[in-house]
Formats: sequence, structure tokens, C-alpha cells
Amino acid sequence: MLNAKLGRTIVKTRIGLWGCGNRTQVLIKDALRRDRIAITRCFDLDRGRAEALAGKLGAKVVDSAKALLGAADVDAFLICLYPGAHAGALLQALPVGRPIYVEKPVATNWEDYEKLRAAALRFDTPVHVGLMHRYCPVFATMTNLVRAGKIGTMIGVTVNWVAWLRKVEDFPGGKDNWHFRPDTGGELIQHFCHTFDWLRQLGGDFTQVSAMCNHLDRKETPIENTWDILLRYRSGALVNFHSSMHNPRNSELGYIEGSEGSLEWEWSAPSVIKFFPNASKKQAGEIVPVANDGAEHERGFELFLESLATGRSQDINLKDGLWASLIPLMARRAAESGATQAFPAIA
Repeated sequence: MLNAKLGRTIVKTRIGLWGCGNRTQVLIKDALRRDRIAITRCFDLDRGRAEALAGKLGAKVVDSAKALLGAADVDAFLICLYPGAHAGALLQALPVGRPIYVEKPVATNWEDYEKLRAAALRFDTPVHVGLMHRYCPVFATMTNLVRAGKIGTMIGVTVNWVAWLRKVEDFPGGKDNWHFRPDTGGELIQHFCHTFDWLRQLGGDFTQVSAMCNHLDRKETPIENTWDILLRYRSGALVNFHSSMHNPRNSELGYIEGSEGSLEWEWSAPSVIKFFPNASKKQAGEIVPVANDGAEHERGFELFLESLATGRSQDINLKDGLWASLIPLMARRAAESGATQAFPAIA
């Protein structure tokens, strides 16, 4: 493909797909439209699904992960499976050495986490993990405001993730739906990992965690009703994270408190941020503009492709992905033990 503006040929990245479901198709849609990639190989345990997508894209279907990983016409891999399968796929793909985009979470249990942590020390394969909160305008804007000193020194963060989770029998396939498999890690790991990654980007690494949860119904599933998690940053600032699966709202909202002001925010449609300066008299919040462009779902894959073209490091690497799994795993350990836990170091 000739880029007229630059006067040079742009070579499309050849992608091998490991998983051919709806999420995969969302990730690649824009890159295909802009002719940035060519899908050359498709692998899925459901061969019919792989054949259907390969037929649309002019790709070849392979019958095994080994065949996909060994294909000569693949420059990079896109791994997008149900959460419990990501670690196993990553462990097979890392030794190949070709760049990998993997959906979140990278690990849903301690065994997989430890295996991946060891593999991350052995292999320097470029990996981008599909954690998208950083790219949501509301979260990116708040990160920029905090780093610019808008609220002074950050003291604490409050996050409320609230939703009304429909009944098990209302999911496609009922209790056999992948959401209810024990190796998904439940909402704590497979969804809240987005928030934990953003919180770490916002304030740095964590040192301690305390947690409690309720698991009153759906006990046959890994989805808890509520979580209350307290995290301490290395800086000393605190995070209060609350989740509810029985809430009449469906939103994520909270506060960031600082020595010179506070931010009140909500991620919704549209998203909102208000700034309140520290003052003895109550003042109306200053509305902070937020661009609600809805592009956060594809932004990570776009940056992955840019990194391949420019040679720069991945925006959200495997270490980031490991932290996004470690935080909820540690929270669960804290809840089960009833004791505050100290975070281990990640090399």
C-alpha cells in the first residue's frame, strides 16, 4: 500500500488470530478498515467460528495452537479467549518471540500468575495487554489532571463500581456460560482488573491490601455480590474500592482527593468530571471537559500496531498485566484470611 503523503510503501502487519469471537472482531475492525493489518491465520476451538471469520477475511484456518504459532506468514498474534485460557495461550506464545496482543486478564489464579511471572523474566517478547480504562477519556483526563498538580498531592481515591447483574438463567447458555466458569475469576478479576490497572497508573505501585466481600447468592458461580477493598500506595495515599452487583445503577463513579482540591467523576454516558478547590465555603464544581469519543475499545490494539511500526515499547506491557491480576488475587487472599496483606515485588 502506497502512502502518498509520505511517499513510501506501508507494509501491513500480518496477524494470526487465537480466538475468533465477537471481541476479536471488535478489536480488528478499525485496523482492517484502515488497511493496517492482514489476517492470515485463524485458530479457534470452534472450527466453524474460525472458518466463518477466515472466509470473510481471506485467511487460512489452522487446527492447532502449534500450527498457528509456527506459521511463517504471521508477524504478530492476537490472543482473545475467555479469561481462564489467556495464561495458557500466553505461556505457549511467549517463547516464539513474535509480538502479542492479549486480552485481559492475563491470569485468574495463583498458579497461572506465578508461571507467567517466571516466563516474563525469561522472555522479552513484546506483549500488550488489553486493559482499556487508561484510554477512556474520563480516566485519561483525571490522570493528566493529577499529574499536572490540579489537586496538589493525592491523598485518596474512592471508586464505586455498581451494576445490576442479570440472573444466571438469563445469560446465553445459563450456568454453562463462560462468565460462570471458576477459572474466569469472577467480576473481581475479569472486569475490575481494568480499574486496578488505571489506579496503578494514577498513583504507582501498591504496598498493602485489606478486603471483605459478600457471596450471598450465585454461590455456584465465582461472582461475589459485593467487594470492599482498601489499597495503600507506596506514596501512602489510600484507595477505597467498592463493587455491587445488586445496584439499581450501572456506572463507575467516585472521587480523587488531594491537598489542594478534589475531583468528582463518573464514567457513564456521558462521562463527567468536576473539580472542587479546597475552601472553607462550599463552591460549585468546575466542569472539566471530557471527550466521550467511545474509541477506548480499539485504542489498545491501535497502539500495539503503532509500537510495531515505530519500535517503541508496549503501552501496557506484561508487567502491567501481571499487576492487574495480582491486585484482585491479593484482595481475595486478604478477604479469605481476614488479615491485611503486603504485596510481593514484581521484577
